[in-house]
Amino acid sequence: MLGAGLSLVDPTTGRALDVSGAGRADGTNVQVWDENGSAAQRFALRRAQLVEDGTYAIQSGLYYPLVLDVAGGSA
Repeated sequence: MLGAGLSLVDPTTGRALDVSGAGRADGTNVQVWDENGSAAQRFALRRAQLVEDGTYAIQSGLYYPLVLDVAGGSA
């Protein structure tokens, strides 16, 4: 795992990627929220097991088994 505790912040708005309600359940929404330094805005990068080309999963700092996922694989 790389960078445990990373915040993903838009420098133009000061808003950060944030796990809604600091949820720890599958299907919890991720949103953009004012940066506040909470655990809901902390993430880590984990090398994806099935990908050998340097691709990483973005893992929740709240509960490490959870990673970001696009619902239904939607494009």
